[in-house]
Amino acid sequence: MKKIFDQLINANTAKAVTDLLEILTEDYDIKWLTVGGRGNNQSTINMGTDPAAGLVERITNSIDSMLDLEWHKRYVKP
Repeated sequence: MKKIFDQLINANTAKAVTDLLEILTEDYDIKWLTVGGRGNNQSTINMGTDPAAGLVERITNSIDSMLDLEWHKRYVKP
C-alpha cells in the first residue's frame, strides 16, 4: 500500500491519477460511492466553485437556524 500512496503523492497529471485509480479498483477491494450518497449531487459539489454562492448559502443557513431556535423556544414543550 505504501507504493500506491507514493504513486498518489507523486501523481501530477490527470493520466497518472486515472491510471492509479484503475489500479486501485482492479487490484484492491475499492468501491466508489457518490458524494453524499446521492446520484444528483452536482449542487453540493459546485458549491465550492463559487465563493459568493458559498457565502450566501452560509448566511441563509444561519438565518434558518435562528428561525428554528426561536420556534423551539416558543412552541416546543420540554
